[in-house]
Amino acid sequence: DLTKDEEVRIAAARADFNSFCEYVGVTETFEPIRQQPFHRDLHRFLCENQRAVVCMAVEHGKTMQLVYRCIWKLGTRPQSTSIAIIMESAKGKAWKTLDLIKRMITDNPRVQRVFPELRRGSVWRRGEINVDGQHGRTPSVQAIGLSGSINGDRLSDVEADDLLTYENTRSRYQSVTINEKLEHEVLNRLLYSIAPHDGRDFAPMGNFVLNGQSWQPWDAVAHFTAKPRFRTFSLPSIATVDVDEVRSPRHDTESKIAWPESFPLVRLQNILADIGEVAFRRMHLLQNRDPSRQRFLDSWIIKALELGNGVPLIERYTAKTRAESMSCGMDLAHSDKVAKRDINAMVQLLWTGQAYRPLWLETDRAQAARWSPETHVGRMESYHERYPRTTFAVESNYGQQHFADFAQTMTRAKIEAVYTGPEKHDPRLGVEGIALMMERGQFLLPSGYTGSDRVVVTLQRDDGTHVTFDVAPEVGHLVRDMQDYSPDDRHIPDLLAALWKAFAYLGAVQGAPSMRGAPGLARSGPRKTTSAAPASY
Repeated sequence: DLTKDEEVRIAAARADFNSFCEYVGVTETFEPIRQQPFHRDLHRFLCENQRAVVCMAVEHGKTMQLVYRCIWKLGTRPQSTSIAIIMESAKGKAWKTLDLIKRMITDNPRVQRVFPELRRGSVWRRGEINVDGQHGRTPSVQAIGLSGSINGDRLSDVEADDLLTYENTRSRYQSVTINEKLEHEVLNRLLYSIAPHDGRDFAPMGNFVLNGQSWQPWDAVAHFTAKPRFRTFSLPSIATVDVDEVRSPRHDTESKIAWPESFPLVRLQNILADIGEVAFRRMHLLQNRDPSRQRFLDSWIIKALELGNGVPLIERYTAKTRAESMSCGMDLAHSDKVAKRDINAMVQLLWTGQAYRPLWLETDRAQAARWSPETHVGRMESYHERYPRTTFAVESNYGQQHFADFAQTMTRAKIEAVYTGPEKHDPRLGVEGIALMMERGQFLLPSGYTGSDRVVVTLQRDDGTHVTFDVAPEVGHLVRDMQDYSPDDRHIPDLLAALWKAFAYLGAVQGAPSMRGAPGLARSGPRKTTSAAPASY
């Protein structure tokens, strides 16, 4: 038997979406959820707009609101609801989201009390379901990936959630492909309706919601935001465009936080320190990549890629070049940081006599936490066999001097410890010295890669036009690291950090062009060098 209070709450949940969420939803600790004011604003916004782009900061309940919306619509109009949930990968988050909807329908007694006729139908499998009463060709709810196809005929609703990743927004071509799929294969499958909403429910039919954050100025979120019929709901974690305000708050900074109970200022500061400025701007301030904020300008990266057109990566290099002309920079992951964004990275760098040339780039995130010092030494031995004349440049601070000393006793390779203090952000002495070499045309990046695993990177010229390059995955990773680098970030992206160590060592010991006084290494002054490396790069 239900109490009077329970009956009142059930009646309210049937009549009002926000009451429904608070009645059936629970937190991870099984506490009743409370719809925040911005959740209510979001519901009102979606009631009034059939074409919507929703940009919310991470962990602000965007996906759970999607789940509640789907169940609410199935409960209020089971026979006419046909929802497509589209995510980047079907087997990943899309199916998991549908599994959550299925469990709430079958296992949540409160959902059953609100909508007693909402029951599983004849189709109840991975990727699609029908609820009782739905007998058409189109599933009540289907979950597909970007590469999947929509089943059935017309759709009442499309929920496109977290479609975009770094990988699928890397080039304009990839973004155009996604935009065209949404326009030509998804939007035209929606039922047409001009019926007005009734003030509490969603528009009856034909709703398209694109949830996500913009990665690039040309991606799907930016594309649909600019369309006249689309309206945008935007909710950053904190209402500011200035990252420095998070680091050094003003008197009114805390009042700008959207959800202070879950994201107090100290948590936002810790997140910024953990993930860096570029990721924080995208995930919490909802700002896509702005080339004007880059320290490695796109035009310089373009020059390096054009210089390296047709130049391959070389897994083994035994040419009789001077020992001081080659170095392997190593950026070793710390096991306590691997879960955040630290990975092992190694870059083999050659000074050809005319330009710096990366011979090989390598990263490993999956195994980083389990790598022992002996494992690192084993990899160094392998590199020493492939590049006999190389010198390993290893960080000497944060206890890694002990590793350098240990490794030198265990391997035939030459190891130099490089101190990476505050100078690494100095525009003359540090990481940005690589950018200067690019600007001078003395640094190349291999491009024109034709392997099946090639990736496409899009960069913007000074005149605003865009150019694309086919590169190996590791080179694409390095380009991203350069774009993401900020001197205000305590963490230098890993491949870029490894490259800088090799660059600093070569510039210091053998007079290759670099910034005078590379950090941590004495320099005797420039001297003429000759190299047996190919003069044509």
